[in-house]
Amino acid sequence: MTSDVHVRDAVLRRAVDLDGQPEKRQPVLGAFSVAGYPNLRSGVDAFITFAKSGAGVLEVGAPVADPWLDCPAIAAAHSCALRAGDGVRVTLETVRRVSARCETPVVVMSYWSTIQALGPHYAKEVQMSHP
Repeated sequence: MTSDVHVRDAVLRRAVDLDGQPEKRQPVLGAFSVAGYPNLRSGVDAFITFAKSGAGVLEVGAPVADPWLDCPAIAAAHSCALRAGDGVRVTLETVRRVSARCETPVVVMSYWSTIQALGPHYAKEVQMSHP
């Protein structure tokens, strides 16, 4: 099987090696938090701490008003982050700040409804926020 997925980071590439042999894949610890929780600065600091503590990938959750797939604790983090401001803006700024301070790969976790509502330019903005 071949894949069109492009993974820039070598550590993450070894973990998601879609064309390689499964037995040679190496596990990677992913650390997740909602962007802007509890506020932008503290959230960014938390991601940097995750990276310094060995996380191989940082998962930035884009805050949404109806996080129906998430547990109550993460849903509460979504609500807190949204009270502080625009979910898209805080997500992009979180990715920019974290990427500027560490080399750990950053991925954005988003509900499909957000992507549908904002269109393809949202995905492009996310891509451009991480050098």
